[in-house]
Amino acid sequence: MWTVVIILCAIAVAVSVRRLVAVAHPSTSAPNAMLALDALFESKAALTRVHVIAGLALVLTIPVQLSSRIRMRYRSVHRWLGRALMIVGTGVALSGIAMVASPVGGPLEVTAILFYGTALIVSLATAWRSIRRHDMARHREWMLRSIAIALGIATTRPVVAVFFATSRLTHLTPSQFFGTAFWIGFTSTALAGEWYVRRTRRIRAAVVRIR
Repeated sequence: MWTVVIILCAIAVAVSVRRLVAVAHPSTSAPNAMLALDALFESKAALTRVHVIAGLALVLTIPVQLSSRIRMRYRSVHRWLGRALMIVGTGVALSGIAMVASPVGGPLEVTAILFYGTALIVSLATAWRSIRRHDMARHREWMLRSIAIALGIATTRPVVAVFFATSRLTHLTPSQFFGTAFWIGFTSTALAGEWYVRRTRRIRAAVVRIR
């Protein structure tokens, strides 16, 4: 799990930094498809910055929040980071939903963003309600689901890269493949997160029975 999380967080950081640089200093030498994509994000620069900076803060928080060492030794740090993750995660979801006003991939991308943006908000709200009720097991599971959904944006990027790399063969443009890439990226990460939740639930239940 740790290897996957770190790789996805690293991808998200790299993509976030690249997007912030592209918005601040638009390139003129990239391929036409990339230039068109950059121009679209530049047209909504303020909202893009809010979304990207919030996402950057989120992915930098995730590895620390998942660390069992910090959770056991520095409980107050874990609790405050958890609160920050919930607030920032909600901000990421809301700003992402706001960006569907001018999507790259048309209706298919809009449906993916609305579905997973809403799913992220619901997961975070359920995790918060669970911890308020001192239901630690339920809180853990919904936080893991939230993190899996949030990391979907990182999983989407390699999928987009594959579409770009094969565009000469498929003749697909970003407006044609972006929605598909979003559904593939977010769904694969969300399913992997659900698999991990259910697998570790069985393991934890088995440990409790043994004790």
